[in-house]
Amino acid sequence: MDFATSASGTIGIEWELQLVDPSSRALVGCAQQFVSTLGDQRVKSEFFTNTIELVTGVHVGVDAAVAELEGLRDSVLAHAEASGLALVGMGIHPAAHWRDQRVSDDDRYRRLLAKASSWGARQIILGVHTHIGVDDRETAIALQRSLVGSLPLVLALSASSPFWHGTDTGFDSQRTMIFQQLPNAGLPPVFASWADYEAAAADLIDCGAVDSVNELRWDVRPAAAFGTVESRIADGATSIAEVAAVSALTAALAEEARRASVSQSATQQLPEWLLRENRWRAARYGLEAEIVIEKGRTAPVRTAAAEAVDRLMPIADEIGAAAALQQVPRILSTGNAASRQRRGAEAGGMHSVVDMLIDDLRA
Repeated sequence: MDFATSASGTIGIEWELQLVDPSSRALVGCAQQFVSTLGDQRVKSEFFTNTIELVTGVHVGVDAAVAELEGLRDSVLAHAEASGLALVGMGIHPAAHWRDQRVSDDDRYRRLLAKASSWGARQIILGVHTHIGVDDRETAIALQRSLVGSLPLVLALSASSPFWHGTDTGFDSQRTMIFQQLPNAGLPPVFASWADYEAAAADLIDCGAVDSVNELRWDVRPAAAFGTVESRIADGATSIAEVAAVSALTAALAEEARRASVSQSATQQLPEWLLRENRWRAARYGLEAEIVIEKGRTAPVRTAAAEAVDRLMPIADEIGAAAALQQVPRILSTGNAASRQRRGAEAGGMHSVVDMLIDDLRA
């Protein structure tokens, strides 16, 4: 399998958003027309006709990528308002029903829908994907292996999908629970080498489980076509500040793991069943989760995240992510988007939540 050349530590960000009617607050299925009339190659339509994706170029630092994304957000917002629409970002629209949405006219999406049936049709979910450049394939596998253990911090921080069809699920990230119903989604296998990954991918293609490695929708995966490791665990972000926090934390964790791999000082990985337990706790409880730090020892995810920021700030300063990483303590203090949505629902119901999301995206 070819692995594209990519400078180590470079970054690209993908941010999924949805189009809504500002009066009814319902999702609007006109993404392909919206993207066509906007005419910016960095804005793409997605699986559902209500969803668009903002894609940055390749940047040396997170702060630079966030700056591009902010300018792109402003352009998309202006186009939406001129079209009588509004934009929202979050893991799942708080009130929309999946049966009311249409899948985009694309062969890839039709194949997924045919394979995953009603679970495919339920994927009215949004995420933030962070691509970290790596300069060789073995490093990509080492980073994937290391990042799996840190994913609960990113998930808890980003959790923004407490509602499903207007009902509180009790989970901070219902998106995580919905997305894992797709084939080959969720936690990746632990690979010792690139050869192991290639062999597993070949087996999955040979048996018809996937048509290509792009259908391996793991929480973190090698993206050979771009020469990156792609973190996909994060819920959709409600604001630029949340994108910055999630991407900076991911990038700094990846750089820490890269340096440990080079110096051969990588920490011992938790066993797979504890990784799954941590992932579930982060999805269920968000920033209130208690996660396993090592066998026999747990800690509040807030504490683990705060300690990670303190530890990673020197690295963030070196890789152009310091300003973005400083957004993490703010979220730890004010609460993640799931908690803010719940407060909005208590004050004014689902319409109030959508109005808050519209305002958050403009901020």
